Amino acid sequence: MKINPMTNTASYVNPRLAPELTDRLIQKVMRQTKLQQTRGDDAQWIIDSKITSYSFSTAGISNQQVNANRLNVSVNIVVRDKTQKIIGKYDVSTPFDYSGTLSLQQAEQGLLDQMLRDIPDAIFNRIFSNW
Repeated sequence: MKINPMTNTASYVNPRLAPELTDRLIQKVMRQTKLQQTRGDDAQWIIDSKITSYSFSTAGISNQQVNANRLNVSVNIVVRDKTQKIIGKYDVSTPFDYSGTLSLQQAEQGLLDQMLRDIPDAIFNRIFSNW
């Protein structure tokens, strides 16, 4: 198995997210399956992924003021076998709510650990749910 570095094609880019998600996904697959990571071209399966959306919206309003916001991260995954045939194409979207009193930078900093847990979990579950 080879997991290529995640790319980021979202209109807003958190520069830390893609490389750290790649590392966490590799760790999760290695811990929870018998698959071995390879860096060469001899991999049976190749996993490519990219962050396609990193968007913010209002999640709650109270007394005519925003009291909750939501960060939504969407990832597209393509799993190919050794002959380059596509085994599966998947989209995973994970929401993260945060206080409306926080700036975007504060929210990203506070949500990073949760994103690095939840997004690899969602990707792993989507890829391996039928195996």
